[in-house]
Amino acid sequence: MAMENNGSAEGSLRGNNEFQSSILRLVAWGIMVGFIGLGGDSGFFPFSWEEFSLYFGAHFIWFTALFLHIIWKPRPIKYRQYLGALSDVSGTSFAARHGERSDGA
Repeated sequence: MAMENNGSAEGSLRGNNEFQSSILRLVAWGIMVGFIGLGGDSGFFPFSWEEFSLYFGAHFIWFTALFLHIIWKPRPIKYRQYLGALSDVSGTSFAARHGERSDGA
């Protein structure tokens, strides 16, 4: 792990925009799982629980892998930034798809 700033790994991550984005991505994922999961459990959002588990599980693995890679190699890496942007679009699209109500509201 790269040591920058005051010689600690923590100092090198604190100002890292990718690190901050990955934290926000995981927090947003948790909120979406809770919100859409509660909506599905109450019948407000009708969807297949198998599909829900598959897609949210895949996105959790993807988001966590990006997070761990940022901790492992905190320097900016272009392909990781593109994967992060793609994961944001994919996760948002998936949440919007599962957040649709059956009555069209």
